Amino acid sequence: MCTVRKRTDRRGGFTLLEVLLAVAVMLIAFMMAFSTFSAVLTAQRKGREHLEALHHGDFVAERLVTALRSAAWFRDQSEAYGFHLDNRGGALPYDEISWVTTSDAFTGPDSPWSVGTHRLYVTVADDVAGEAGLAVKMCSPFADEDARRELEYESVSAVVRGLNCRIYDVETETWLEEWEDTNRIPALVELTVYAEGPEEDSEPVSYRRLVRIPVAGFDENKVHFDEDREEEKTEEAR
Repeated sequence: MCTVRKRTDRRGGFTLLEVLLAVAVMLIAFMMAFSTFSAVLTAQRKGREHLEALHHGDFVAERLVTALRSAAWFRDQSEAYGFHLDNRGGALPYDEISWVTTSDAFTGPDSPWSVGTHRLYVTVADDVAGEAGLAVKMCSPFADEDARRELEYESVSAVVRGLNCRIYDVETETWLEEWEDTNRIPALVELTVYAEGPEEDSEPVSYRRLVRIPVAGFDENKVHFDEDREEEKTEEAR
């Protein structure tokens, strides 16, 4: 008589090695997903910071344009209302410009200079932390030289790293780095604001503006020029 041995079916299961491999694959997949997500967030953050810096640099340039176009000048008090330019070179220019304006572009709501005329000084100076930035100070158009020197600059933008100003000479059709007629107002000014780039080691971003100052038309030496030609010469000068 033959004896038939019954086979016992073994239940299916995973070995320890298979479990470890599955866990490793899942970890790799999660790490790849997290790395991709982190890279997207980093790129988005840097892009947002770059965009904010661009907007801020453009905003500062437009504030300067507004204040310049609102320049005040009176023939009988030309010495007190003239335009001043102190050309300062360096790795990045940090010119100091000064004029009398009626604009509140750089005044706070509680500032005594928010109404009426005031002499505005603009340059790039170090703040209390030693970081360069756009700085301003204000005083009466009739303040004496000693009172002006005692004024301290206040930082208004930590993004700006440089400021360059040039004056267009209609007679010679050239751009000047110096302005000696301190009892007059120039008719056409080129402003270049240098703001920090999106990265620490990136080149500064420049914002160039051509500013026609309306009050210059009241000067004794009235200026008439072709604006299209000025645009062409500006491009050549760049």
